[in-house]
Amino acid sequence: MVAHVKTEDLLSSLSAPNTKGGLPKKMSKTISWEELALHKSPSDLWIAIHGVAYDVTEWAKFHPGGWRLLEFYGGMDASEPFLAYHAPSQSKSRATARMPGLAIGNMEARQQTEQQVVFAQMDKAMTDAGMYKPNHGNYYFLYTYLVSLFALIWYLVIHRHIVLASIAIGCFWGQLSFVGHDSGHRSAHITRKSEDWLGVIVNAFLGIGLSHWVDNHNSHHGPVNSSDCDPEVQFMPFIATSTLHFDHTQPKLMQPKTVQRQLSLISRMLVSYQHYSFIPLLLFARYKFYVQALAHFNSRKIYVHRNAEFAAQLFFFAWFALLTAQLPTWTERIAWIVLSHAADWILFLQTVITHFPRDIRPGVQTEWIEAQSVGTLNWSCPAWMDWYHGGLHFQIEHHLFPRICRHNLRRASAILRPMVEELGVDYHIPTFFGAIAETFDSLKEVAMEARKPIRADCGGADGKFPMQPVASATPAVVSAPVTMCSESKLRRLSVVAALGA
Repeated sequence: MVAHVKTEDLLSSLSAPNTKGGLPKKMSKTISWEELALHKSPSDLWIAIHGVAYDVTEWAKFHPGGWRLLEFYGGMDASEPFLAYHAPSQSKSRATARMPGLAIGNMEARQQTEQQVVFAQMDKAMTDAGMYKPNHGNYYFLYTYLVSLFALIWYLVIHRHIVLASIAIGCFWGQLSFVGHDSGHRSAHITRKSEDWLGVIVNAFLGIGLSHWVDNHNSHHGPVNSSDCDPEVQFMPFIATSTLHFDHTQPKLMQPKTVQRQLSLISRMLVSYQHYSFIPLLLFARYKFYVQALAHFNSRKIYVHRNAEFAAQLFFFAWFALLTAQLPTWTERIAWIVLSHAADWILFLQTVITHFPRDIRPGVQTEWIEAQSVGTLNWSCPAWMDWYHGGLHFQIEHHLFPRICRHNLRRASAILRPMVEELGVDYHIPTFFGAIAETFDSLKEVAMEARKPIRADCGGADGKFPMQPVASATPAVVSAPVTMCSESKLRRLSVVAALGA
């Protein structure tokens, strides 16, 4: 069993620049950026934050945001992503006392980029405007609504109104997911303990796996829309969000050549029609989360309470099975399981349209504002619909500062949008249906590439997909510096390797 270590408090101390004359004398040394870049493997992992280098090799497994996020920024300056996740106003003095144990030296001085300067200004603007302060009354009202909706679901199932019950549970799971999302980003009630237990409770009624979500979702937030690092744009063999995914697979499948060739052909067929299939596939997305949640327990990377999280997962299956048993016939029970699990497809649609149509690149971009803005999109909707979309329609603001409280996102947008646009960075905001249309067009473009004939000079004789030049992949919107992920990261993040030998 992994000990429950409260490490978020430790990490948050890094958000404050060193104002006491540097590190203690016995640790005082200057580390060059070239030297830092050499330490980027899981067994030798350094990061730089606010002018100080830290060795997080041993500590990465305890990181509340997941070990992968630290690995992505290994050998790099992680000041902006750190500041996005850990507002200075929320730092704890206990963390300040313990963090120097990871410090190994001061980084050599270098000039900040324009975007780094502006990002610090953005954070100050968010703090001054109270964007990090939650509205507890709003959540208590939401909890009352969710309890009432859960009771309604039971009433409808007991009285055999399966279709209405499926619609109700779709709304229930959708709104509960938004609460879990807020909790995972520490933006619902702020304190670590309250957010952890809220996450456990949410998982008891949602069933998608808390630690799996933390590891997966935070890995998505850092290198957003990275073809080889972001797990939330990797859905091979069913969906390829970019032609870059044609080659981003596990190097060795450990299968016979004939099997690999068959997988390649199957993937090619599936991807060729993905613009038609992506919405129907969303009807089955919940089952994937069950498998991933249960599999995650074997990884030993549990970020809350292993026993509590496992009990919550079992409780979910128990109450759902008991509810299903209220129906008298197996025909009704099967219909209920299928319809209820398909009912929250709209939630999964809301998540994919915020990223699939946007710029997808390899590696980790070093300019935070640029990476988060061109890797996401907002969609417009009236203020009275904010509750329904759960803040997902302010994806740019959320990705810039994940700890902005959901009910503050609309106000935050009014502050952040002009600052982003002033930098000349694309701030894209279509309508909801416009975002769906852009997703369709983007997937269709990749599908047309997948349909191109296999050429012998591109490995066709081996049954491999024809590789397109990188320039033919998703068009680049900006030209930010990119640090490529290591081969080990690629192996760990490949969701299903089905293309290539």
